[in-house]
Amino acid sequence: YLKKYNFDLDEIYRSLSYINKIDKEIQSQIYKNSFNLCERDASKLYYDCTNYYFEIEVEDEFRKFGFSKEHRPNPIVQMGMFIDGSGIPVGYDLFSGNKNEQLSMIPIEKEILKTYKTSKVVVCADAGLCSGNNKIFNSFADKNYIFVQSLKKVKSYINDEIFDENNDKWVKINENLKYYSRNINDKVSTTLFSNGTMMVNHEAKLIITFDQDFCDYMKMVRQKRIEKALKIIENPNSFTKETSKDGKQYIKTINYDGNGEIIEKKLELDFEKIHEEEKYDGYYALITSLVDENPMNIIGINKQRWSIEDCFRTLKTDLKARPVFLSSEDRIRTHFLIAYTSLVLLKLIQKLLRKSISEEDSTMPKILDALRNFSIVKIENSIYKNCGTNEIIQELCKIFNVKLDNDFIKGDYLKSFLK
Repeated sequence: YLKKYNFDLDEIYRSLSYINKIDKEIQSQIYKNSFNLCERDASKLYYDCTNYYFEIEVEDEFRKFGFSKEHRPNPIVQMGMFIDGSGIPVGYDLFSGNKNEQLSMIPIEKEILKTYKTSKVVVCADAGLCSGNNKIFNSFADKNYIFVQSLKKVKSYINDEIFDENNDKWVKINENLKYYSRNINDKVSTTLFSNGTMMVNHEAKLIITFDQDFCDYMKMVRQKRIEKALKIIENPNSFTKETSKDGKQYIKTINYDGNGEIIEKKLELDFEKIHEEEKYDGYYALITSLVDENPMNIIGINKQRWSIEDCFRTLKTDLKARPVFLSSEDRIRTHFLIAYTSLVLLKLIQKLLRKSISEEDSTMPKILDALRNFSIVKIENSIYKNCGTNEIIQELCKIFNVKLDNDFIKGDYLKSFLK
């Protein structure tokens, strides 16, 4: 280190509890300051949730048993995150593993809108977050929504229209892709302040796309699962609860004993379920409050939802946000605040780099490798030798106007960064 610090590990752990008290202020300041580095698309917000498991067997007040996205039988903590149209995180929060993720969206969104540059936003999320409350909240005060819609939950008369071979309102985009849209009177259930519910009518647009390539892919995946199901039916003793996962969904009834072994009985393929699923191959639906917007623009906005999955992947894989070697809620929260801050910085760096470096050469693993391999070695009292410089480091030095890519660096210059 360039400077010696007088604190020990216990003091670092204690500081985590203090930092948690100013969590929201830190997130807000990071967002405001990011505009000093680059422009950001504030017109769109993408929301999604993930969770992190903890290697403990007994839950506590924060780490609760719930549906683990990694299918782990451990208590989890959930994370809800918003990113903007540039793919850069805007804000997040953590909540207990046993809570419904649909209820997490509005509180986090309210917090973010306090410091957001504009209230005129389009909020986009997947079908799991398509609730009445989330729709209504994002239908007022210049807010709009785009949610993935489950076709199986669409009213029957609309389903009839979708699968009507004589429906001439489908718009062909290319040889493999077409869409159909219509405005609907969407009747949704919302929660009142008194904890009661009421039905609310509001106008929405339903957009259904059909993609032949997606259709072919779904058929291929199902066929592999059917083949696995037939193997299970033919020889159930060769499979367990764990090894029969990708196939059991097409078996009518399958039971296991306490050891996860399949209980001997006649197993049958569920043809009714297979035929029902085949009906929806290649179809994908969106529902939006933007009733006058061109459907192609809606489809284009939704396509960017992959960016938030990319953020979660970076947190879990590249930044190794878990395992978490902490047990108290306030310190766990600060652990994820540090990971979130790192993610935002990396996404900002990536956006800046891509003005001069190709996407292939500025992937998150390559950026992290460059930063981790960059180092300096002291060779004399006030002279340091540069080690590990590459194209990414050189470009970052240009962007931030620093001279850390020189072969030799004076100690006084390095210490100037500590002021």
